[in-house]
Formats: sequence, structure tokens, C-alpha cells
Amino acid sequence: VCSGAVTAITPGEEVVISYVADLTAPPAERAVALAPHPFGPTPRGCDRALEEWLVAEGEARRAAAEPRLRAMSDAADAAWEAAHAAGDEAERRRQLMTSAAHYGQLLQLSDGLLGAHHTLLLVARGRLAHVMTVSGAQRSCANALPLWRSHL
Repeated sequence: VCSGAVTAITPGEEVVISYVADLTAPPAERAVALAPHPFGPTPRGCDRALEEWLVAEGEARRAAAEPRLRAMSDAADAAWEAAHAAGDEAERRRQLMTSAAHYGQLLQLSDGLLGAHHTLLLVARGRLAHVMTVSGAQRSCANALPLWRSHL
């Protein structure tokens, strides 16, 4: 094992070894990094302040993205409704593909912003999986399975 110090060490000074690359990581992330070792993260005095800061940062990101998420969801829902109201099969398929594109973008845009069981995500996953399944293409059906699992 080879180690290095980030500052000079004076005789008698306590030396601390970190098994975690990011010392600012919250306890849950440190626990994942320490999983291969026979010990877990030790609570620190700064953890509560760090968690509050991370939550506030996440809420700010979510609030900033919310109008775009809502617009994407509305566009997807409108295409979905148009597909089910379409008079001919070609228009129905076109609208379903448009809705699938919007739902896919919604899922990408919301990554890390909304909880896994948020209503927007459940609807998006279910409808995207539906479009992929009704296509009948073997690969699309296979790719729809994880969406169905997360939807159900």
C-alpha cells in the first residue's frame, strides 16, 4: 500500500486514512463506497449540514426544471390523446411515436430530479412501454421490459 499526505505531517500529529474518494459525500454514498470493507461510515458533525445543502440544491434544480418537465409532459399527453382519437392507422402510429419521443425526453430530463414513483414518471414509463410493445418488433418489446417492471 502506498499513501501520500495532502499537507505536511508533524511528529505526533494524528493521521487519518480515508477509504472514500469524496470526503464531502453524504453518509449514504460513503456507505456504498465502504460496502466491500467490514465497517461502515462514521457519522460526522458536518453530515447534517451537508445533507441540508444537498437537499436545498436538489430542490432548486427541480424547481428550475419543473416548467420544462410540465411542458414536456403536456406535449406527450396531447400526442397520446391525439393517437387514441385518430381516425386512421397512419395518424395513430405517428401520434404514438410523437408521444413516445416526448415521454423518452421527459424520462431523461427528470433523471435525478423526481422520485422513482412520481406520477409523471409512472405515466411516462407505462405509455412508452405500451408504444414499444404494440410496435411488435422483438427488440422494442425486449427493451420495453425494464419499463414495464419499473411501472408495475
